[in-house]
Amino acid sequence: MGFKGAYVVYRGDQPLTKLVGRGSDLLGAGSCEGPWYSDWQVWRVFGWPEDLPVDLLPELRNATKAPVLAGEFWDDSAVHVKGLGLRTPPWQVWLKLDGVLGYMLTPPAPFDEDDNFLGEDWTDPEYEREVEQLRRRLLAAAPGGLEGAHKAVNWATEAGLQTLSPAEIAETIDRDEDFSQDIFDELLARLGVGPLE
Repeated sequence: MGFKGAYVVYRGDQPLTKLVGRGSDLLGAGSCEGPWYSDWQVWRVFGWPEDLPVDLLPELRNATKAPVLAGEFWDDSAVHVKGLGLRTPPWQVWLKLDGVLGYMLTPPAPFDEDDNFLGEDWTDPEYEREVEQLRRRLLAAAPGGLEGAHKAVNWATEAGLQTLSPAEIAETIDRDEDFSQDIFDELLARLGVGPLE
């Protein structure tokens, strides 16, 4: 089982629980050791993404008067990264998007109406169509590739961070073969929140 919750990223010297004024609502919130550059902090909050306060990022941005970011983890299957600036538009990307589709659309069981097993390779064409439609909707709201990378770089620039190029950021966003945690950590490093290994 992977991590269910969010990593919340912001610049400031106050603890997250004090900044948002709802410590008891932030399920097991705790600070994560860096190394993070300057006065950046990363806090881990437990719970499924729908358990997190919907206004957490706006409230944190307003408290810090600076850009903020969160990575919402769906086990180790996928991460929904959301950035919020003061002047730059909000942005979002999915890391390992395919990993979240089965959570949002439960696959049908491979059995017929008489409980006969249909085989390991059986697929339901209607389900596959629904999954593809969902994938397109998610990518329309949270494009990956260079489009998502440019938005992330704009956010990081407003935050005063030294980022890698949009092409290098896009490479991280679109990576699928590593653990979600590793990809998210690399994204933070490439955006300039912490050093690259």
